[in-house]
Amino acid sequence: MKKYFAVPAVMTLALGLTACSSGSGNTGAKDGEKPAQVLNLSKENDVITMDSTLATDGMSFEVINMCIEGLETTNENADIVPALANPTMYRTTT
Repeated sequence: MKKYFAVPAVMTLALGLTACSSGSGNTGAKDGEKPAQVLNLSKENDVITMDSTLATDGMSFEVINMCIEGLETTNENADIVPALANPTMYRTTT
């Protein structure tokens, strides 16, 4: 009877120790460099389209909003001004 409890207990312990490891494996960064910061989001559905003129589902609108949010903003005069977007893109040469 003890055998039936020993095997799952050992397996649970091994899984727990693996999950709590430091994860100090290869990060892809060279010596002295900071590893790249990556944000992975998991959503429940696939994105149908990234074209904002063709999007009809909520998931596409969410992903489009996450991609373009913060590129432009409005100032106190309600003028559209660059936020995270490159300001040199908006300069015209004369």
